[in-house]
Amino acid sequence: MSKVIIKPADKGGGIVLMPRESYDQEVQRQLNYDDFYVKLNGDPTQSFKKDIDGFLKDFCQDDQNWIEYPVRPVLYVLPKVHKTLSNPTGRPIVSCIGSLREPLSRLFNSRKGGDSNKKLLQ
Repeated sequence: MSKVIIKPADKGGGIVLMPRESYDQEVQRQLNYDDFYVKLNGDPTQSFKKDIDGFLKDFCQDDQNWIEYPVRPVLYVLPKVHKTLSNPTGRPIVSCIGSLREPLSRLFNSRKGGDSNKKLLQ
């Protein structure tokens, strides 16, 4: 495993090289913040998939928006070097590409907002 992480900076368009150990510590610090994250006892993917597929079935004429084999979202952080260069905190990002949430995002984005999205949320 590499000893250096290369990430884009949170702001300013720069590139940040930082020790993997520092990066991993920041990710763990973020995950330990229990106001935002809860450790799960198991993988809820299949249960969520069943619920989301049922929801999509009500609003989609075809299944092209569905993801048959979803991947788990990936958490990473972008270092906030605009605040400090020494052990910067990170902005948490959760990439949901290919996850269960992607078809829901596509469904909402395909609607032009307003009343059609209000109906979806009821």
